[in-house]
Amino acid sequence: MAHSNLGLVVSAGVLVILLAGCGGTRQIQTAPPRPAPAAVRSAEVNGQMALLTIDVVVGESALPADARALRFRVDQVRVKPRGGVWETYPADVNSFEIAATRRAGSKTIFSTRIPPQRYDSLGLVLSDVFVLYDENAGGPLTMARDRPIELGVALDARAETPLRAELTIEPGASLTQDAACRWFFLPFWTVRVE
Repeated sequence: MAHSNLGLVVSAGVLVILLAGCGGTRQIQTAPPRPAPAAVRSAEVNGQMALLTIDVVVGESALPADARALRFRVDQVRVKPRGGVWETYPADVNSFEIAATRRAGSKTIFSTRIPPQRYDSLGLVLSDVFVLYDENAGGPLTMARDRPIELGVALDARAETPLRAELTIEPGASLTQDAACRWFFLPFWTVRVE
C-alpha cells in the first residue's frame, strides 16, 4: 500500500481522499462575497425593520342582483421599492366570502416587518375567484396571476413608525355581467394609509 497513488486518511471523523500524481486537477476559485444592498444591510445590522399591517374591508356597495356571493383568496402581498422590482410576501388570513345579504367586515391579511425605505407601489395577487348565483349554480372567474393588482399607493416605511394600510373592496363595483351573461371581476379598491 505504500506505493499506491491513492491514499485514504481519516481524522477526527472527517473522511479525506488524497489523490497523488493525478493530472488535470486545478484549484477552484470563487468571486469574493459582495455586500447586501445598503438599505437591507443597515436594517439587519441595527435590528430595525418597518412594521407594515394591511387590513381588507368589504365596502357597502351591493352585489349585482343575480349574484348570491363572491369568493376570493388573497395569495400574496407585493411591494415595489422605489426604482426596484416587486418583492413578494405571503398573505396571512386570506379567504373572503362576500354574501349579498351580509358583509364580512374587516380582516388583517398581512402584518410583518419589511426593510425601511420608500415603496412606489403596493399590490395584491388574488386567486380562486368564484361567483355563486344560487344554491346549485356558480362558477370560477379567471384572473391573471403573473402580475399583481397595483393599488396605486406609495408607502414610506420607517422603522420607528408602524404603517397600516386599509384596503376597501367594493363588491358591487367589482363584479359585472355583460349582455351575453358573462361575469367579469375587476376588483375596485380604495386605499387609506395611516
